[in-house]
Amino acid sequence: MRLRFNFDVRPCIKSVVVTFNPDIPLFERCLASVANLCEVIVVDNGSDNLGEIRQLLRRFPNSRLIELGANYGLSAAANAGIEGAKDADWVLFLDQDSVVLCDPAEVVGIAPQERTGAIALNAANRGSQEAFQAIDLSIFSGMLVKAEFFKQGLKFNEYLFLDQTDHEFSWQIRHSGKKILRTGRRCLDHRLGVSKKFLGIQYYGYEPAWRNYFIAKDLTKLFLEKKLTVRFWVSQLILWYLGTMISRSGLGLFALSKGLYDGLSQRRTDIHLVLMLAHAENKSLGDLRIKS
Repeated sequence: MRLRFNFDVRPCIKSVVVTFNPDIPLFERCLASVANLCEVIVVDNGSDNLGEIRQLLRRFPNSRLIELGANYGLSAAANAGIEGAKDADWVLFLDQDSVVLCDPAEVVGIAPQERTGAIALNAANRGSQEAFQAIDLSIFSGMLVKAEFFKQGLKFNEYLFLDQTDHEFSWQIRHSGKKILRTGRRCLDHRLGVSKKFLGIQYYGYEPAWRNYFIAKDLTKLFLEKKLTVRFWVSQLILWYLGTMISRSGLGLFALSKGLYDGLSQRRTDIHLVLMLAHAENKSLGDLRIKS
């Protein structure tokens, strides 16, 4: 059920959705939740099912597609979308399987405007009685960002392929003197991680081994650049190691350790290892292009 806010101000909002081999029914839900609220710019990272994506977008006239032709990662795709959204007032970033549960324009309309640089649509099942809360880090999906930042040259860091790009971007916003707010109410249907079961209970904290490598490496990269605190860096590593041990993934533990080592020694991304890990898990990453 879509949440509605009683407010008539409608700033111009454009949404950027990054796709890579999306599950079409889930992607359709994502588009249907936002296409009537704002223009949708879909940026595709070289999907194998590009034909299905094109066919689906014909059903949403308020959408357009940017084809990158290869898998350049989340940051590069987001930046490509930003180029087509600079004339907006705000830009909403979404993952291909996220569903918007409220009107982003109305969220912006009731939000405190002074020093606010971004608003995160809350994806938690339990909300807060407060309309908005100040936070340090926003995840990529559901992040509403003032377009004036992009006009000033702000971009996602393309040396971060996937994970941690939202953490680094949040740091840039805070470093500019602006605040990040999160809606008190649940405004986004979004799950973090891959679904797994432990003792019969389903949870979403697990990630495949190839992604574990990026998580550890890029967390460490940001820590060394003093964009993450020691406490946050250590706590995140502990969290991912525990989740991987619960999942009993030997490849995942190896990938985390190798990513941590490459991050601490400031080595370039081991693309061959990433592809090997993905292949071992029967996962295709397509024509992978990485800067770091």
